[in-house]
Amino acid sequence: MTFKPSKITPGFNLTWEGSRMMLPEHVTMLKERKNKQTKKQKPSLDEQVIEELEYKIQSFYKLKEEAIFTVFGEYRNRNYAGLITKIDPLTNRIKIASDSGGERYTWIKFEDIIKIEKKQS
Repeated sequence: MTFKPSKITPGFNLTWEGSRMMLPEHVTMLKERKNKQTKKQKPSLDEQVIEELEYKIQSFYKLKEEAIFTVFGEYRNRNYAGLITKIDPLTNRIKIASDSGGERYTWIKFEDIIKIEKKQS
């Protein structure tokens, strides 16, 4: 006689066994609900921190030094490393080249930057 575990058998976690039969709409809804629960609030930076970030951006741009930028994300922060190639005051963004040739680049909004530090060689 073989032992067949059920949902109420102690030591077995078969609660989600029926999830293989879920409709795609329900799976999407569950993922969205989970994402809403893990969303982060954007930290508010005081004026002194904002001025420090602006100073660092200007100095890294003038000295042509590579930096690591920590950028706010709704679910997790992202890090970008590279050289500042352009500062666009009209759209409040900076352009970062992520390789030495400048072929790969990323635009980052000023208001999304949380932290800037010098890249260690």
